Amino acid sequence: MSELLVSIVIALIMLVGLVGIFIPFFPDLLLIWGAALGYGLILNWRADGIIYFVLITGLMLIGIFADFGWAALEECLVARLGNPSCWDRSQDFWGCSCSHPSGDWHLCC
Repeated sequence: MSELLVSIVIALIMLVGLVGIFIPFFPDLLLIWGAALGYGLILNWRADGIIYFVLITGLMLIGIFADFGWAALEECLVARLGNPSCWDRSQDFWGCSCSHPSGDWHLCC
């Protein structure tokens, strides 16, 4: 498989990942990260390829935190400020999220 063909296919996969940012429950960042990994594995990582992949992995982790972690952290902080009993450390690490018997996650506060 030529390098040009691999680059085009990988670029299309990454484009689908970018579109996935706007579609709920679509693997957006992981698809882009996986395409970058596939590109490196198929074309046998050049000398600086590992450095770029570490950078891509770091950006993906920042993006995942921004997508999921920040909203959860904000929800916990709002719950704590609105309800002083949320400062009770006997619930869990954040004092906010507890598992429900149905398997859903919700605020204890």
